[in-house]
Amino acid sequence: MAIDLVNAADTRWVNGAGDHTTVHGWVLDENGEPIRPGILLFSHAPSLPDIEPGDRMSLRVNIATRDIEDFPPGRYALAAELCDLGLAAPPGTLILSDYRLS
Repeated sequence: MAIDLVNAADTRWVNGAGDHTTVHGWVLDENGEPIRPGILLFSHAPSLPDIEPGDRMSLRVNIATRDIEDFPPGRYALAAELCDLGLAAPPGTLILSDYRLS
């Protein structure tokens, strides 16, 4: 899964703090709360580049909800956050199917 990061400002965004591209995603429960693991692991992700006004870049979402492969097929709400900047994406939809290779 991926989300787009867009610079909606009129000025260039400069990464002066060394922020990284780590994005975590969580399946939401029936109350709209993220199903989060007790511990989040961070690997060394690349630094965010400076971003010109109107530019966008695609960022990979690391789904942090554990055992998602054991969830039954269906539609799930998914939230994502660009960790270093604390930017949250509006909830999206994750569709799990019962597809098996034979």
